[in-house]
Amino acid sequence: MIRCGITGHTGLIGKEIIKYKKKIQFIKFNGDVRSKSDIKKWLLNQKVSSIIHLATVVSTKLVNNNFKKIKKINYIGTKNLIDVIVEEKIKLDWFF
Repeated sequence: MIRCGITGHTGLIGKEIIKYKKKIQFIKFNGDVRSKSDIKKWLLNQKVSSIIHLATVVSTKLVNNNFKKIKKINYIGTKNLIDVIVEEKIKLDWFF
């Protein structure tokens, strides 16, 4: 069985992806993508072979009203995820 890590699993797309799983065990990220230690703990403890990264804020209104906070989630969160993968030499078959 494929072990696939997924961020943003509580959002619309994440819920739909999990609903249609076949031969895939989704390992949900419940931490804060702004925290490298949360990401590191998740990835080192779960041993995933692929990742679907969906953790983001997409509402234009929310982005415009709190740009600095949303940038930390959308940009820094993604950067943190990639940094941990590279720093810890985590081998992945697939990343989206």
